[in-house]
Amino acid sequence: MKMRLFFVLILFACVSSAQADQKGFFVRAVRSSSLEKAESARNQLKQYGNVNIIQQGNRYVVWIGPIEDKEFALTIRNKIQNRHPNAVISETDPAQFVTTAAKVADSDEAPPNLDSLSPDAIRKKGMEHFEARRYEKALEKLSLFLSLYPAHNHFPSAMVTIAGIFFEMKRPMASIRLYSHIIERYPGTTESIDSMIALADMSILSPGLKPSIALAGTRWYLDPVEAYDTVLSKNGLSPELTERLLIQRMAALRAQSRYREAYAEGGRFLDQNPGTKHKQTLLMALRSDVERLIEERFTAGDDIAVVSLLSNARRRGLISLNNTGLLIKTSESYARIGMMDEARTLLGRARYFAAQGAAKVDAALQKLGQGQPSPAVSSPITERWALYDKGRKYILSSNLPDAEKTFAQLKGSDRDEFWTKLADFALQDGVRTSKYKYYRKK
Repeated sequence: MKMRLFFVLILFACVSSAQADQKGFFVRAVRSSSLEKAESARNQLKQYGNVNIIQQGNRYVVWIGPIEDKEFALTIRNKIQNRHPNAVISETDPAQFVTTAAKVADSDEAPPNLDSLSPDAIRKKGMEHFEARRYEKALEKLSLFLSLYPAHNHFPSAMVTIAGIFFEMKRPMASIRLYSHIIERYPGTTESIDSMIALADMSILSPGLKPSIALAGTRWYLDPVEAYDTVLSKNGLSPELTERLLIQRMAALRAQSRYREAYAEGGRFLDQNPGTKHKQTLLMALRSDVERLIEERFTAGDDIAVVSLLSNARRRGLISLNNTGLLIKTSESYARIGMMDEARTLLGRARYFAAQGAAKVDAALQKLGQGQPSPAVSSPITERWALYDKGRKYILSSNLPDAEKTFAQLKGSDRDEFWTKLADFALQDGVRTSKYKYYRKK
């Protein structure tokens, strides 16, 4: 019963308003290994219209049609379901395959070649249409394959292909429903994993959909990062698939505005895979990530983060020297943490490539010559840097007790890992400096 309902769902989903020139609908009522039973069923079904029998291998298939109106086809299907519970509707014209039982029985000639009705032939034709982007024809063939061969070992993979066709035909919700069905029915299989990946990819390509939470695939659509992580945790993935999933995971992080994570993972990936064929694409994405992060950290007044990001990005060749505005901002961050020479050097390079922005660089250089600028934004971050500077002054004056108190404040109540490590390092360095100061003087 579940199988029949699934076939009806697929066939119903295949109907499109764009198919105004379709030939009609057909009801497949019976599949039997007995010609006698097929003929008996045909005689009983004649009251519903034109009935044919086609032979496929050692099976005889009884069809009703063509039926112009889909609602009428549904009515017929419903009427015959008590006697023929596996009846389904199709838009495939069986006339192109017809080899009636009468012709087979009465003719002395050999029956026509029925290879075109073999499961492999139907599936192969459907896949050829799919690869050639003839999606309507691919859907027709693969739906026929599913209808006729529910026990075939390629049944799940054909469902995956149909789900992909729905997405290509701009019907993402139908695609999500079918992928969900595959995940529920074939857990742990290659097709289930393919469906998870496809749903995660859909989240990036078609964001903003609102599938039902009752669908198994909704989880993977809503959180593509988790989907990629789940697949990547499995053994036996090919290097090519692993690489594609890692790159898609970075794209998913960006889609969730997690640019810092995307930038960090992209950098690690390039370090580990310098010869990847995706290198240029990754570099473009990383350049966009770091520029966005620098702007964000500059606005927040986090000068040390700006300097750190710029240093890392320049090492990777990600900073364009003609991005005048970005370089002026980072020079301000250098200046505010006391790195005046670095700020001047950066502006000098920016001046060389500034073109129309030369006047802005000159103004920044002039401002820099007037002395170290004060922080542009008052924030907890700038306050912590002030404490760090104060603590360093205590260390330089050999006032370790006050330095310890100041660095304890620097760590803060949140005990942030960065500030804690910075405070501990500064104190340890201060102790060493105080301890060996006498010997250095000698």
